[in-house]
Amino acid sequence: MRYEEFNGRRVQVIDFDDVSGERVLEFIDSNTEEVGAVLAVYNTSDEWANAKVSISPRVDGVSVEFMDWALRLAQRTMAPGP
Repeated sequence: MRYEEFNGRRVQVIDFDDVSGERVLEFIDSNTEEVGAVLAVYNTSDEWANAKVSISPRVDGVSVEFMDWALRLAQRTMAPGP
């Protein structure tokens, strides 16, 4: 677990590696932490192109800006290095 900053807010990033063959990153926004993870990025392979996104049904959507930030962070974290 670690914290990252998005637009002045603390976002908790939880990295689950090897969950039934999946790699999962969950994002918990400090503005909506009572609902848990608002966004999760998960992948069952080493190919970033196969990654998927899940948005919690407990939130009324996620801003495009937050989604873009989270996906860039997830790609840096999950994609294999050179």
